[in-house]
Amino acid sequence: MNIVKLFLFLTIFTFYSSPCYAQAEKPQDPPKKDSRVDSTHWGNVVGHIYDAQTGFPIQNATISIETEEGFLEKGRSISVTKELGEYKAQAILGRISHNFDLGRGLLSSGIGLLFGSATNTTKRVDAARFTVHVIADGYRTYVGTVRAKEVDAKAFTVYVHPILLVPASEPGESFTAEGWTAVKLNSVEVSPRIAKQSEKVIITAKLTVFGKQPSKTIEVVAISPLWKGEKKLKCDTDTITGNSATFYGDHTIFRKEKIRSSLVTCYIKSSKLDYDPVHWFAGSIIQWASDETGAKIGERNLELLSGKSDPQQIASYVSSVLDDPQSTVAELYLTAVRAAQSNDWSSSAEAWRRLSIENPSYLPDEVGESASAFLKARKIPEIIKLVEPQYQKIKSDSKWDRKLSAQALGIYGRAVISQGDLKTATDINKTLLLVPYSGLENQVMRFRAELRLFEVENTYRRSPKEVEAINALGRALIDQGRYEEGIEKLLESIDINGAQPTVSADISWAALKLTKQKEIPVNYDEVITQLKNDLGIGTKNISKDFVSWAQYATLLYQGDRSNSGQGVNVVSEETIEAFKQCMIVGRVGAERSSGAFDYTYGYTSGSEVAISGFAYPEANAVYVLVNSLRTIQRDPSNVHAWVNEASALADLGLLHWAREDVAKALAIDSENTEGLFLSALISQRLEQEEDAKALLGKVLKNNPRHPRANLVLAEILTSEGDDIGAAECLANHGAFYGYRR
Repeated sequence: MNIVKLFLFLTIFTFYSSPCYAQAEKPQDPPKKDSRVDSTHWGNVVGHIYDAQTGFPIQNATISIETEEGFLEKGRSISVTKELGEYKAQAILGRISHNFDLGRGLLSSGIGLLFGSATNTTKRVDAARFTVHVIADGYRTYVGTVRAKEVDAKAFTVYVHPILLVPASEPGESFTAEGWTAVKLNSVEVSPRIAKQSEKVIITAKLTVFGKQPSKTIEVVAISPLWKGEKKLKCDTDTITGNSATFYGDHTIFRKEKIRSSLVTCYIKSSKLDYDPVHWFAGSIIQWASDETGAKIGERNLELLSGKSDPQQIASYVSSVLDDPQSTVAELYLTAVRAAQSNDWSSSAEAWRRLSIENPSYLPDEVGESASAFLKARKIPEIIKLVEPQYQKIKSDSKWDRKLSAQALGIYGRAVISQGDLKTATDINKTLLLVPYSGLENQVMRFRAELRLFEVENTYRRSPKEVEAINALGRALIDQGRYEEGIEKLLESIDINGAQPTVSADISWAALKLTKQKEIPVNYDEVITQLKNDLGIGTKNISKDFVSWAQYATLLYQGDRSNSGQGVNVVSEETIEAFKQCMIVGRVGAERSSGAFDYTYGYTSGSEVAISGFAYPEANAVYVLVNSLRTIQRDPSNVHAWVNEASALADLGLLHWAREDVAKALAIDSENTEGLFLSALISQRLEQEEDAKALLGKVLKNNPRHPRANLVLAEILTSEGDDIGAAECLANHGAFYGYRR
């Protein structure tokens, strides 16, 4: 066989043996769909099920994930929980596609080709919520939605939030508990409290754990500038009682340290059960003293660490630490945290600034935290003075210095804008393009919105009567959520230049976002025609602007709903196609792997692109909306599909239609907790607080441990000045879900 025949044989072999071809042959796969957006491939959904009363994992619970055929009695969509309550069921997650790459084939050996080295694989996960049915002996059944907390497109797996089942003998209902953790780090203690030179210090971490051998399923580490890297703590098997365990480690003060105290922070690094190192971490101080003065300083630090100090004591401590040039990193950290809790942002910022100079690697983003405190203290020049030297360093280096976070750059950008420095702000924006996922950071989003507004305001000041300048300013105001001001500017433009369909569309779009949802007359057909032209529909130059497509699609949807009456929603193919374009242009950045390459054998493995979800929350809402529409068309009595559709519409700002759909869900099941909660959210956004409070009362009656109801109720009570009621709601939430520390 010559080389040409061998190459053709390997090409055909690679194609017919590829997972894509094999998937197409499986009878379980859905019929052909639009590969650009539709989910076509099965993947894993992994989660845990626990007892709502005790927190213990539930073994032998059966979970079924809803498919296009409903809840099946057997098959890949069903799983039974293991000893630690874990299940791994399957659902249609997204799409896996393969194609043969001739260029890679020419750079691959025969062996490499056999292992798929010339194959380009794309894995795209779209799904982020699933409707599930859970049953277990002795527990109340759960039927409802469970949402993703982590997506791994490379493994084609979605990890979902825990489900908690209420015992059948107890009141209440089973539920999904977003933010709840099974494993918790409750406290860290150091003994002795103040050590002597050459004395061994014992670090003890107390945890809430489950399972027979927590030492094999949980990893706890301690970090401190007193040692390099992480110190893994050992589990004291003699202390395991019920769901409690102690982990310990030690450190000897064996040399004359320049510092007299140091922070030690412990956190859960890994666990087979649900855990959260952001909310559940704890720390203490390792201290040593050679004389009475040092011992007194140590006692003062311990008192502040306990959190029992009154405001005067805190103020005195903060002042003494900042006045002392020899203050340790531990003392500066305590000062930064306690001053912030007292709303003393100036002192907090100064403490963070000094920490950033020390640059201790065990503290997270000290530059960003310092910049944030300066921002709250309104000390703009200090932000620039702090961040600018760091920024200049990364400008001179082709590699991104991750010690300067996207948050810090976003705050720095906002600071230079406030000083009128457009050139530097534009430069910062370009730099942020090099930082993966920086666009999802809150401070970066605010910076970019302010930058755009700054740019258009400059243009508007130069040409206040130019229609394009007025329109640009109006749209920038709308993007910042300043809908009233944006509408006012756009109406001013129409007054100057008469009918402008795209401007009318912007006004209508902004009106949808207003709390009161003002009705603004608009020539619907004229607007749609103009938007089609602007988007390049029917041409080769199709727009890739997500906001424009979302605007167009939602306007089409409103027209469909207005003409469909009160029955099952009738949505046109034109609307569905517009929603599909929203999903196409709204995807998140891809993670790419070019595969293994060897200069002797060429490529030895295929390339892979992994896409996890969407870059815009609205794009995910569109995905949920489209799939809910399909489910409702198949089964108009599916209450969960109505709730999901209503939730997606609310996320898109279409509150009128969201309220109508959630009413349909509650007409099917008047006690559906998620329907009641969504109805409360809509009432809150429409400033109907009394209705919202009544609905939240029903939610909490059905499920006192609802993951969000107490938080929303606290927000409403705070806006009404009821601080005591709000504090009670927050305490009820924190008792079960923990407090952010």
